[in-house]
Amino acid sequence: MPKINIKVTLITPDLIEEKTYPALFHSTQNQIIYQEKDKTITKVDLAQAKLRRENEELWMEYSFDESMPTTGYVKIKKLNQKVLLNLNTKKIIKEKKKFEINYQVENQDYKYTLEVI
Repeated sequence: MPKINIKVTLITPDLIEEKTYPALFHSTQNQIIYQEKDKTITKVDLAQAKLRRENEELWMEYSFDESMPTTGYVKIKKLNQKVLLNLNTKKIIKEKKKFEINYQVENQDYKYTLEVI
């Protein structure tokens, strides 16, 4: 498992956030895993265009597909409740060192970019 450095940019209706992290690249599974400062573990499946995040309070998984709407899942662990969210993927860009997803969650625009630096 090679160690890499990544830059993650998240643009939401309320903020623009850009951070760098050390990460692991699983080449056989085509996944990048990194830990955010608040101990949230994020796993990006580059092959299947999935984003999974987990911490002590919640677990979420978004699957992206440009050809059709998908459903995102957010589970609040303390309450053992799962919330379903409507996702509309506008664009997926997969390049050698860049993975970008433009999408909507419940009609709110988001952009997630992961770049190997």
